Amino acid sequence: MKKIVSSSNIVFADFMLLVASALIGLNSVMSFSEEIQMPPVKLPETQELRGSGLSDTSSLFITIIQGENGNTYFLKQREVKPWELLKLIQKIKATSVVLRIDQKAVFEWQEFFRLTSELMKAGVKQISYAAIQKDGARQ
Repeated sequence: MKKIVSSSNIVFADFMLLVASALIGLNSVMSFSEEIQMPPVKLPETQELRGSGLSDTSSLFITIIQGENGNTYFLKQREVKPWELLKLIQKIKATSVVLRIDQKAVFEWQEFFRLTSELMKAGVKQISYAAIQKDGARQ
């Protein structure tokens, strides 16, 4: 059975498709203009620390070497004292720290808890740990 469709129905359907396309196009143009007027995203400030390349957006790597006179702390291959380390962390407002220690070293729990507590008081929110093998590679 053939059904005959009048030309007025075809014209009406074409007109509705044209109106729908125009509305979709208008909506996309309006959305695009609103996106252009959105305020820019503010990134966290990056503060350099004496040219050492440390910033508040990166993790600090603190290497702990055990010796006869106690633990020695290194920040970016520079030896620092424990109180100096905490001042540097507060100064650059670091929120993430990676503690690295020799894989075979004996780390005392009391020292570990003291260091962790001091780091948290200095504003560190995330503390990660890594073991260093004898050849200096991380594990």
